Amino acid sequence: MHESVLIPGDGIGPEVTEAATRTIQATGANINFIRFDIGEKTYKKSGEIVPAEVFEAMRKVKIALKGPVVVPIGSGMSSANSILRRNLDLFASVRISKPLGRQCQVPERGLIVIKDNLGGHNLHLEHFVDRDETIAEAILVTSMKDVKRLTDFAFDYCKQNGRKKLTVVTLADGFKLTDGMWLRVAREVKDAFCDIEYEELLADDATSKLALKPWNFDVILTNDIWGETLCSLCSALVGSAGMSPNVNVGNEVVMFETVHGAAPRIAGKNMANPTAAIFAGALLLKHLHEDAKAEAVERALSSVISEGKVLTYDLGGKATTTQFTDEVISKIN
Repeated sequence: MHESVLIPGDGIGPEVTEAATRTIQATGANINFIRFDIGEKTYKKSGEIVPAEVFEAMRKVKIALKGPVVVPIGSGMSSANSILRRNLDLFASVRISKPLGRQCQVPERGLIVIKDNLGGHNLHLEHFVDRDETIAEAILVTSMKDVKRLTDFAFDYCKQNGRKKLTVVTLADGFKLTDGMWLRVAREVKDAFCDIEYEELLADDATSKLALKPWNFDVILTNDIWGETLCSLCSALVGSAGMSPNVNVGNEVVMFETVHGAAPRIAGKNMANPTAAIFAGALLLKHLHEDAKAEAVERALSSVISEGKVLTYDLGGKATTTQFTDEVISKIN
């Protein structure tokens, strides 16, 4: 039997993670999910955003399936996502956007964005510089050690997954030292991977080219700031944020989650698209070497979406979260 931490999350999190665990169980996979709450729920009860027992469990079983958690905008508690990633050294964010049967310009292999999980704005280094709080300053910190580790990971990811092209996206014309560091490291590493096409683009140019000709991209490596924008664009190109999962990778722990947020306005209404969570569950199965079961889930998702008869609201249908999940489960074989 396998074990995995399960973090249902806030808002629609419990609904979509339930869809994922039901789908995993339908494959016959034997996984014991150990449930923990974090974020808004634990903060209101105890003042703890991520209880210590969560870290202990994740370090022990080394794998987790996580739903979205509330991240306050402009004020409030710190991000549970950032706390998890930093404490568990989950340095790489691998965001996957695949059509899964949808007719779109993104090739069936999908688009991958690998972005920095720990540096840049993830450090939350900002403060007011005057007493009246009318001028604020944010500090962007880039570490050669972190950039080297993530760049090595990105090239290895391409090699291990049969990906033929890596595009490094920066704004190195303006941020010559911080973003320039990404180019310095990538240019040093690329010669060891001669079979992988290497490309450099500025963030504004990359955004427009990705929107117009997504088939020209394969794997994108970037920092956290440009990465957030490019990830959102990739998700939109395949249908919605409800389509894309995220894999947080560390040297010891791997955490699978959705890209989308907690969407509190539709929480409890059985309206959420569970595709990203179900897809994240398939990736978890693959990580556990349950390849056949993972492929069965992905095939089932693609079948339901391509048929177009049972789709959630964000994809132009009227199906509930439960109805969509039931349809996916019915096609697992």
